[in-house]
Amino acid sequence: MRKLKYSLYKAFINSLGHTPFLNFIINNFSEFQIEMDETAEVESKTEIIGNVSIGPECYISGDSRLRGEITLEAGSSINGSVDMRGSITLGEGTAVNGENILKGSVDVGKYCMIAPRARIRTTDHDTSKAGMNTGLYDEMGLRLPSVSGGTVRIGHDVWVCSDAKILSGVYVGHGAIIASNAVVVDDVDQYS
Repeated sequence: MRKLKYSLYKAFINSLGHTPFLNFIINNFSEFQIEMDETAEVESKTEIIGNVSIGPECYISGDSRLRGEITLEAGSSINGSVDMRGSITLGEGTAVNGENILKGSVDVGKYCMIAPRARIRTTDHDTSKAGMNTGLYDEMGLRLPSVSGGTVRIGHDVWVCSDAKILSGVYVGHGAIIASNAVVVDDVDQYS
């Protein structure tokens, strides 16, 4: 039944995009709760699954996926194909641009810019296990557990350049710039 609901949901999304009618159907006939301000714009082919709140003047381009407990505060935007999975908050006026992945517990402050292909994630493979191949675990009927060092917290007015990676448990201070192709494993001071 869940797969049928999802198939119907995808058919609506691909043809209509998110509309007040679709939100009514989702909120009344599924386990999901989607709140979307009437001034928000969500293009067709955008998947929204979970408890999602989309604030005023927000924009989400097509081919993006939002899954989990996600909050987009006023004026935030998702441009290009972005995959957000987990417990994620985008602060007011924050822009996430093209082919990004935000996964796990991520809290992004106000007026941040996240350039294309950035990766911000708080979960990873448990390297203490003998095998890392998830397919092998699937064949055995087991699930390879993930590990996390904690929430990624990004302050206000932060610029995350293209292809940067921010890993679990990191705090990025207000006004910081994360260089292109950087791998951030430790906290970043404000305005650095």
